[in-house]
Amino acid sequence: MKLCSFTNSGSPLGSWTLLTIDRDLMVAKFSTPSRPPMLMVAFLPPAGKEAEVNWVCLEESHQIQEITWNIHTLHPPPELDNPHYAGLDFEAILLRPTQAPEQTKFPLVVTPHGGPHSVFTISWMLYPAVLCRMGFAVLLVNYRGSLGFGQDSVA
Repeated sequence: MKLCSFTNSGSPLGSWTLLTIDRDLMVAKFSTPSRPPMLMVAFLPPAGKEAEVNWVCLEESHQIQEITWNIHTLHPPPELDNPHYAGLDFEAILLRPTQAPEQTKFPLVVTPHGGPHSVFTISWMLYPAVLCRMGFAVLLVNYRGSLGFGQDSVA
């Protein structure tokens, strides 16, 4: 079986979850840290035409304009690098209120996830969104050992 992507460069950045395939109809969920889930459908394309999938929204959600988010790649300083696995960077997702200028400092809530075999994704999560709407910045840390960063990151 070949694994392929059913989103293309024109698809919005966010978290896509394939919920089911019924005959040739795919049903997926799409969300971001500032957009609650939307229900999406598309027909399964023939082999070699995966980039031509046309997703249709069945249930629209609205972007929460008061929340901005981005992904930061963090590079540990050389003195903190693991000599056996040098260069293992990690990422964090930062949510912050948008009503203030970029240089505004917000109180920060740092949230590490629950263990080496999990990960924060760029999907909708209620508690970080609520904290952000209350005026806090929220940092969701995918530290070394998080899923998606390779086996060397877990060792």
